[in-house]
Amino acid sequence: MVETVTFEKTTYAPLPLKFEAGTPNFIGAAAMLEAIRFVESIDKKFLENTERSIVEYMTEELLKIEGLRLYGMGESRISLFSFTVSGAHPSDLAMIMDKMGVALRSGQMCAEPLMKRYGVESMLRASFAAYNTIEEAKYFITSLKRAIKMLS
Repeated sequence: MVETVTFEKTTYAPLPLKFEAGTPNFIGAAAMLEAIRFVESIDKKFLENTERSIVEYMTEELLKIEGLRLYGMGESRISLFSFTVSGAHPSDLAMIMDKMGVALRSGQMCAEPLMKRYGVESMLRASFAAYNTIEEAKYFITSLKRAIKMLS
């Protein structure tokens, strides 16, 4: 949809690309009732404890990885981790992790001003949700270390 985004201005992509993001979320509307039922069935305390465990584990382990820079380290952490690894392009790491069964977002993530603020062209983002487990977080860390080793 967009070509560049800065605090000063936004330039849009050429036709027809600037209109590509407009597909209505009709599947989301159809699934809304089941999603509400699912959320109502979850043990909220279990969910909070699981998320807290994943956030603590991931933060601790990511900070141990040499050359890894973790962004957004405020007081209130959520289960979303944006990072870069010195000497490894985010797209390369994302591709290798994908082959290991781990999905990551890579690139500018529609946040060009934020990338500029941190002085990077792109980042990786790992997101955990209600359905993730601490075992999956451990697998993520093992896979990330393996991927970094492949690129060094």
